Amino acid sequence: MSEEYQLEKHENLKTTWFVLGAFVIAVCLVSLAYLDTVQAMVTTWYEAETYTHCFFIVPAFIYFVWNKRSALHGVPEPSALGLLPLAAFGFLWLLGAFADVSLVKQFAITGMVVSITAGLLGVKLSRQLVFPLCFLFLSVPVGEELLPVMMDFTATFTVTTLKFFGYPVFREGNFFSLPTGNWSVVEACSGVRYLIASVTMGLVYAYITYVSFYKRFLFVLVSVIVPVIANGLRAVMIVLLGHYSGMTIATGVDHLIYGWLFFGVVIFILFWIGSRWQEDMDTVSAGENPDSTGATATRPLLHWKSFTVAGLLLIMVLIWPVRYNQVVTRVPEQSPAHLLSFAKDYAVCTDCRADYEPDFNEADHYIKKSFRLENGQPVYVFIASYYSWSQKGELVSYQNRLILPADSNHRIISQKEEGSVIRTLSRVREKWLTSHWYQVVAFAPGKKQALSIETMTSRVKVKMWEAWNRLAGRHYISQLVAVYTPMDSPGDPEAGLHRFLADEKDQLTQTSGFH
Repeated sequence: MSEEYQLEKHENLKTTWFVLGAFVIAVCLVSLAYLDTVQAMVTTWYEAETYTHCFFIVPAFIYFVWNKRSALHGVPEPSALGLLPLAAFGFLWLLGAFADVSLVKQFAITGMVVSITAGLLGVKLSRQLVFPLCFLFLSVPVGEELLPVMMDFTATFTVTTLKFFGYPVFREGNFFSLPTGNWSVVEACSGVRYLIASVTMGLVYAYITYVSFYKRFLFVLVSVIVPVIANGLRAVMIVLLGHYSGMTIATGVDHLIYGWLFFGVVIFILFWIGSRWQEDMDTVSAGENPDSTGATATRPLLHWKSFTVAGLLLIMVLIWPVRYNQVVTRVPEQSPAHLLSFAKDYAVCTDCRADYEPDFNEADHYIKKSFRLENGQPVYVFIASYYSWSQKGELVSYQNRLILPADSNHRIISQKEEGSVIRTLSRVREKWLTSHWYQVVAFAPGKKQALSIETMTSRVKVKMWEAWNRLAGRHYISQLVAVYTPMDSPGDPEAGLHRFLADEKDQLTQTSGFH
């Protein structure tokens, strides 16, 4: 029995090393083929504090595999089934590259690493490593997309709680005021970092502490809910500290320290409560592998099937960047032309000076016009154009917004959507009424006139249309069109803006072509 046990232990250890070796091969292969995407991903880990935890995902994966070494049964059997998810993730990367969406590309290469590893291991071994393999997806820097939602929730939770306890509060957007001072919910106060950290730690804790699915699921669910509520309570605590200290405490960097201390206490209590239902992992080790009968399988020699699968996986990894380079290196023969004309004659506004302008950087071409309507109302037109064949910039970018988060002078105080987004922007004593939309103007190769002009208000749809035109082999120009007017204009500024858009929107969408 002792000899059989030692033999089985030896085989399991060899299997473990094969798993880790397959993972290293997958990481190296993807890193070489998609170097730019991997570099951007690691740079995000390093530069954004929100994603610092991503550096620990790979070591955690290795720990999970090593900790499971005594329970790994069977031998590696490379399977061509790994080609299916690998092809899907490769195509997803191609779409993300065409649309220039970093999140999609980084999610795709992570899926490629998982698919290659699973393909080299085979179905049986991959089933035993479902959680460690899926855990690798936490290395994708995702979560900042929740910032607006979390900021709004935190502001609402804080103001509602303060009003419930009788404190007088005035709120405008994410800004609110008490008699003792003014407060605002910024990105660092949104709680996104707490949420990401809590979910990551919750997944690890649930995996190493529980066996039953429902306990794992319940603990992870609690790990999602608790940091959201805790962040709201943290914000209330910070405001009250500032309120009762005459705005001398918790108004600077110290409120971040208090917040992390509070979060640490909350997580400690969460894990302490969770430990009361801890399950014995050893009692399930034997049951996790129903195919294991105690006999030790003989490791087959590498044969033609293994090399064939490995070769196919390699080819599947390489075809997507090759296809991408074939498409993006094409440059149109003609030069783009931009011309803005109107259906009506408007007086050019030579004395108009707007202190507001959409912040869209690194565009390939700008159109900026100002004029007055019949009633004297000043109207400003701003069009930023981005070429698909240019490496200068992109339309949909985190840096490109009507108002940047760091701009404390402007804020959005209302919004509605009627074909274009109408927003009211406030700047201290001034308010601006702004209408904007995006459009993607596509051109067939060698043609001067636009093949299609798609207008939309969704940034996601912009990316989808850009990717579609790339796949179709078309050149395109992506544009932001913004029309804005001051709220203190003569007459009814909103009615004037709507009349102008009704008369001129067709002209505004047809400003680009080729010589």
